[in-house]
Amino acid sequence: MRAELVTTAEYVLNRTGKSSVEGANPYELCMKKKPHLKNLRIISSNCYEHVPVQKRKEMDKGYLVGYDCDERYRIWLK
Repeated sequence: MRAELVTTAEYVLNRTGKSSVEGANPYELCMKKKPHLKNLRIISSNCYEHVPVQKRKEMDKGYLVGYDCDERYRIWLK
């Protein structure tokens, strides 16, 4: 789990931290556009996995541990 949190810290810093080049963050320098930040949530907050209706029995509670490249959340299930 520690590696997942380090990866998440890198994800957030690349999108919010400033670079010494042109005052832009690393994401802007690489992708040539501003990052989408509306998906950012508090790490380790409670969350629930989305399960299709046909497979639902009860909600699987988990904790937010990170993000995928395409803005999906990574969840650690209990």
